[in-house]
Amino acid sequence: MKKIAHRILRYYLSLLARVVLWRSRPYVIAIAGTVNKSFVREAVAKILRENGLAVETTIRSFNTDIGLPLSILGLDSGYESYKRWLRLLPQAFVQALKRRLPAYVIVELGISHPGDVKPLMGLVGPQMAIITDITQRYRENFGDLGAISQEYAFLLKRLPVGGHCLLNYDTILVRQLADFSAAPVTFFSLENSLSDYTINEQGMSGTVTINGRAETFFLPRFGAHHITAHIIARSALACLATT
Repeated sequence: MKKIAHRILRYYLSLLARVVLWRSRPYVIAIAGTVNKSFVREAVAKILRENGLAVETTIRSFNTDIGLPLSILGLDSGYESYKRWLRLLPQAFVQALKRRLPAYVIVELGISHPGDVKPLMGLVGPQMAIITDITQRYRENFGDLGAISQEYAFLLKRLPVGGHCLLNYDTILVRQLADFSAAPVTFFSLENSLSDYTINEQGMSGTVTINGRAETFFLPRFGAHHITAHIIARSALACLATT
């Protein structure tokens, strides 16, 4: 019974979310990978906004077959409450008729089981895809890392020829996904891009090289994953400049 209810809810919400996407026609940037998706989402949104672009992102980490449609509709989840869901259903219909998305929408794609990517791609149809990394996370659900990689290959095959694909050069499995991309590929790399790195109590600073151009940065955060997110964001902006 629970599975049937889930399928009906997914179909209903996805249908209404498609209406919003069809009416708004945004440029969709999809972020996938086993780690660092949320930090990359925030970094890309920040860079785009700083450059005068109107951007909306998924609500928190709403990145599943239920969460992603809810985010596109601008609604919170009913979680485990049937009463909340009953209130949300008519709200979703109203949102489909009146909600407008900005020019750019950044979404996360949560891929933790075989087959997860298909309904998500069928919903959003992104013009740009970013694969952050492939790690041991979720391996128990797939059997091996190669099976996880095939989920992302499915995603990249369905990118438009005029779109963009950003891949992590530092991880071999992600780098090899370039062979599957229908869109031009841009690699990003922490190892090859970062230089003059320093850290103090205020945060991190250094120089990164994007498309052959050296840029200085300061991030009031700590951790290499934030620098990687910054590199990805700058790379995404450079790709959009060529669109």
